[in-house]
Amino acid sequence: MYLFVLHKTKLIDSLRTNIFLAKNDHQKLQAIFRLCDEANSINTDSLYNYCMLANAIAHKNNNASELFQLNYYKAILLSKKGQLDSTENLIDSSLSS
Repeated sequence: MYLFVLHKTKLIDSLRTNIFLAKNDHQKLQAIFRLCDEANSINTDSLYNYCMLANAIAHKNNNASELFQLNYYKAILLSKKGQLDSTENLIDSSLSS
């Protein structure tokens, strides 16, 4: 179990480094999404911060695919916070747009 936690910690650190080393918004957003893929290993406050950073970039780019993916991670965040009604509403609105 200890090795698994150590591996996850190194992975999360590496993914965070990739965000800061990204050369442009597209690379940064992809790095954030990759980090958000590890949502179960990130505390809720950190996940929120990365979702908000991704939100700013995705809305600036106004790319439908990126915005849809962002909503996926927002739904995970809301679910982790126990806000299931908000999660459902976000998913429904994403699917209808």
